[in-house]
Amino acid sequence: FFGDWYITRAIAGGLPLNTVISTDAFAECLQNHPATFEGRVLLAPTPTTHDARYTQQILDFVKRGGNAIFYGSLAGAPQPLLNALNIQTSAPIEGNLDVTLNLAEDTFESKPAKRPLRHRVRDSDGGITETLAQKTEPATRVKITVAKGKERRVYAVVREPKNSRGGKIAWIRGTLPFEVTPDSL
Repeated sequence: FFGDWYITRAIAGGLPLNTVISTDAFAECLQNHPATFEGRVLLAPTPTTHDARYTQQILDFVKRGGNAIFYGSLAGAPQPLLNALNIQTSAPIEGNLDVTLNLAEDTFESKPAKRPLRHRVRDSDGGITETLAQKTEPATRVKITVAKGKERRVYAVVREPKNSRGGKIAWIRGTLPFEVTPDSL
């Protein structure tokens, strides 16, 4: 449920998504017409351990120079995906979280007030569990972190894995910062 809400809100907010394909059709197209995805950025919900073949197909696409973005919790994700992102999971954090951005931001005449990110476990596919597996690995660029007290978690990361011919893999955790109710639709 979280993934559907999250990507719907991203598209409604301006995410430039122009094509949707099922995992089966993706596999067939990748095998029979691999040039179809050249110059494209794949966007996919985080797969589970049951999606090992699909996960490997996307990781192979990145190794051949492609770009892919995953979204959602990595708790329960296949180990090859965690390795590719340089992520491990630990105890979850939730509630009002401090956000630190390491990316280009809009500039304003006066700095906006700092506001916490409200991460509700029930509506956001569990707590935020992701941390770096190797903290000083040079191919890993942490773009967003969240913290509650001294507990810090990775919220978005970009990597250019070794031997990927320039391909990149990215991931963003995502949060639904509102309470889902029967009237939410």
